[in-house]
Amino acid sequence: MSRPREPRREPGKGSGTRPFAGREESASIPRSGARRREEEGSAFQQVLRQAGPYLNASWTMTAALLLGLALGWWLDRKLGTEPWLMLLGILLGIVVGMYEIARVAFAPRGKE
Repeated sequence: MSRPREPRREPGKGSGTRPFAGREESASIPRSGARRREEEGSAFQQVLRQAGPYLNASWTMTAALLLGLALGWWLDRKLGTEPWLMLLGILLGIVVGMYEIARVAFAPRGKE
């Protein structure tokens, strides 16, 4: 009452189909989940590309403000003119930062 065993077949021979795809073939099979992640990734990348100049301008403003503060504080301590050079450094940092933000905000838009 036992069924006769079928002979073992080598992959790719006998049945006309291969039991598994090779590595080079599996990479070309489209997967809907991978495609969806790819589209989401490209949309996220596009948002980052558009926001990049504004993020850079904000970091420039922060760095200019902190550098003006530190340089003014240091000069005030050296020259004994507290707090005037520190205030001048802060003001200069704000001017440089606002210039950078205005330069980015009013720059002509290129093709995207």
